[in-house]
Amino acid sequence: MEKESAEELVEISLNYKGLDLTFIVPLVEAEILLNDDEAAANYVEKMLKRDDVQERSGRREKCRQKFANLQRSYMNFVQNMKKTGSGKRDPPPFFNELQEILGDKDKVNPPYLEDSLSEPTIESESSSSSCEIPINSRQKEIRNRFSSTITSLRPTPNSNKILELLKNQHEEIQKDKRQYMNLLQTAINTQNEQRERFLNLFERNLKKRRHSSSSSE
Repeated sequence: MEKESAEELVEISLNYKGLDLTFIVPLVEAEILLNDDEAAANYVEKMLKRDDVQERSGRREKCRQKFANLQRSYMNFVQNMKKTGSGKRDPPPFFNELQEILGDKDKVNPPYLEDSLSEPTIESESSSSSCEIPINSRQKEIRNRFSSTITSLRPTPNSNKILELLKNQHEEIQKDKRQYMNLLQTAINTQNEQRERFLNLFERNLKKRRHSSSSSE
């Protein structure tokens, strides 16, 4: 009698919460899963958990990259806005939400900026008198220009805008998950068409093995 290889892979279909899921497993393991409902349920949960962990990891990296790109666009816009004589530019996407989150950070508004502008170098009492007016005027012009721009763009504190940003990201994640589930369902439907044929073949193989075992005894 020719001995069958224990590492032979077969395709089996397991029912999990009303869904027929198909897996490729060794023949020995297939016999266990098809005859032990608890073992089959544990196996399916383990495989789904593994796929879900991989999917969540990809989503986290995608969100991290998106936020990094938004932050980079925001910083470029703020730096350009501080430059004297720079042309008017439209704010980047989600500028208001990012302004609420990052607007008070030191890298956006350095604490020493205003102090350095308000302390001009004084060489002598006479030079101080002659330069006081133009320096103060220039300082006031810069401050007014920057303040007016910030005032026109800075939103009133509103947590709903931050929630809206998070909601949009959540909807994108859910959309990706729905697409994944649709692909999975399509694969399941295709595999279910082969289920009956496989079960019949598997049953014949088991009967053949039992018959061979009985004959050898």
